[in-house]
Amino acid sequence: MRYVFLGTGEFGAGCLACLVHLLPPVAVFTQLDRPAGRGRRPFPPPVKQVALEKGIKVEQHDSINKGEGWFSLVNCEPDAIIVADFGQILSSKVLNLPDLGCFNVHPSLLPKYRGATPIQRALQRGESRTGVTIFKVVKELDAGPIVLQEKVLIDFNDNFKSLQQKLINKACELLKKLLEMLQEGHQVEFKPQDHSKATYAPKLSQGDLYVNWFEEAKNVRNQIRALDPSPGARTVLKDSVVKFFDAWGLENVQETPGKILTVTKEGMLVSAGRGAVWIGRIQFPGGRVLTPWEAANGRKLSEGDVFHVRGHTQR
Repeated sequence: MRYVFLGTGEFGAGCLACLVHLLPPVAVFTQLDRPAGRGRRPFPPPVKQVALEKGIKVEQHDSINKGEGWFSLVNCEPDAIIVADFGQILSSKVLNLPDLGCFNVHPSLLPKYRGATPIQRALQRGESRTGVTIFKVVKELDAGPIVLQEKVLIDFNDNFKSLQQKLINKACELLKKLLEMLQEGHQVEFKPQDHSKATYAPKLSQGDLYVNWFEEAKNVRNQIRALDPSPGARTVLKDSVVKFFDAWGLENVQETPGKILTVTKEGMLVSAGRGAVWIGRIQFPGGRVLTPWEAANGRKLSEGDVFHVRGHTQR
């Protein structure tokens, strides 16, 4: 069986790394290199890095639906297409090209959290479980019939990075089953999604990145873990935007929202609208990630300081 893989980000790279050991794709299609870092130099997507390490042909085009991208795909003569974290909407002619179908690997229990940020939204909303779904791609976003689906538990200490790895591991298990079905000619059974239960996970906005200290402490904690380690939850201290990581605990205390109540070697306790949250690491502009204890010793913060909600000065 010949198949091509379409992917771009870290979740897609994890899926590709598994597929290489099971049955390598004949080619990998990914997004163009994007400027990154302080120098804004073109940086290859994670999927491209994995493909090059494994010696797999890489195709990068503005669009896979037309021009060179489309012709390159046709020349691969794929029996199937597997998609994970790609970032381009596929046209009907792409979906209809492979005889065995086009399959997407999505890190949620569809129809819940359709869209670009299912991992972040599950953490942000305090879910206790999520999962991986492999479905047949249709024109409507993440709405195709389900082929395989399994749950993944979300632990109290999971952040974006750890949960994404759990989901990659589960995706590898399901991809193995999918390849076996396709290679052995088994009839693939499709289960329609219940569209009435669909929820969506839109791309992160600037507003999603900034902590609202008037929220309950558990919601603040969930926001921080959803953005840890990247892009990092943010707040304002003394006119500087700082980032938070490692929100590891909660306390039932009440003070001014955003106020630093305690700084210890384990972290800092910051009051929210209801309760307080322990935060283990902080990053100031242009600097490395510090513990709050290190930041306090460097006179960057102190007990009694108040973090501000963006655009709102707290008194």
